Amino acid sequence: MAEIANIYSGFATINGGGSGAGFEYIDVSLPAAVSAQNKCEIIFDYYCNFSGDDPNEVNLNGGFNGASTSQLRFRRYNTSPTSTIIVSWRVIEYASGVTVQHGISNTTTTENITVSSVNLSKSWSRQSFYNAGSAYGNDDSMSSELTTATNLLLTVGSGQSGPERRWQVVEYDNCTVQKVTGSVGTGSTSATVTFSSVDMSKSLVKGEYSLGGSPGGFDEFAKLTLTSATQATWSRVSTGIALNHVTYLIEFTDNIAVTRGTTSITPGNTLDLISISAVDVSRTYLCGAGDYIGAMQSSDNAGMVASGSFCYLLLSTATEIYAVRGNNTDTTSVSWQCSNGWVNLSQLRSFIRSGIKSVIKLAINKSNLQKEKQKCLNK
Repeated sequence: MAEIANIYSGFATINGGGSGAGFEYIDVSLPAAVSAQNKCEIIFDYYCNFSGDDPNEVNLNGGFNGASTSQLRFRRYNTSPTSTIIVSWRVIEYASGVTVQHGISNTTTTENITVSSVNLSKSWSRQSFYNAGSAYGNDDSMSSELTTATNLLLTVGSGQSGPERRWQVVEYDNCTVQKVTGSVGTGSTSATVTFSSVDMSKSLVKGEYSLGGSPGGFDEFAKLTLTSATQATWSRVSTGIALNHVTYLIEFTDNIAVTRGTTSITPGNTLDLISISAVDVSRTYLCGAGDYIGAMQSSDNAGMVASGSFCYLLLSTATEIYAVRGNNTDTTSVSWQCSNGWVNLSQLRSFIRSGIKSVIKLAINKSNLQKEKQKCLNK
């Protein structure tokens, strides 16, 4: 059974106007060291206040800093950036029932990576990367896909320059995973992905895509939403290029409950407050339906402005989620998902200890009562 040991979350700010640490990259210390990297899934999203689409400034990767179990690193390509990036990150440390493989690659083209064998019906992948470039093209997005039990495929539209790719392969014991690949074709504003029927209250979708050409605006990017028990939908505003997607549908078979929704940050606003049914924050993690691209749909069609198109998600309280972006010009639509109900190992141990103490106390009280009763009888 999947058990959570800890969920850590926080923010990191990567500044503009300088070079090196704090500008090109930032190292983030966790509140405590995790037991092992292969027990941890890392999720993050972010916004960048850049008023253009330079991948040097905008594309970001993140993961453990080398072999460290207590520090994360988030990094972009530009060593002297002008823009600020705000990262919202989550580290889910599992106590049992889940194994996560982590890796880094610097290959410039589509590649196959050998991973330790996993059960494909219980596993999914995710990735993040940075690379060089001055304007978004089909080399500036990437998808990850488990094609066999031991092979991870990282797909890009064309060769990249100076990339660093980080990937994760998650194997979760108590779930069933379906995977579908396809495309949102040129001229299409949406594409439907069909699955075998699932319980929507226990299911979430994860998706990524590679660009089939050079986009004319972020409005050609798409968001992913689970729309019914048998379908998910990729949707976008404009249709100038094709998007080649990998979509995973994960149905939990343990006590996990999933809530989801879509929200829009409208012109004039930089954030949206989303009210949700109360969750136990210590046993809940929040994620988009895709990577930082696959979770959002933008109306930015007046040119490519990253600050109005990228956003981060924050579970601020037990009943509130914030979606936040860098500017307030266009409309940004975001798909979010909340997974709640994992067994928290530390809470479980505390509960067991409390229960044992109560039983012992009860036994002592019962014993004392019997002694007093016997004294009365002896009199």
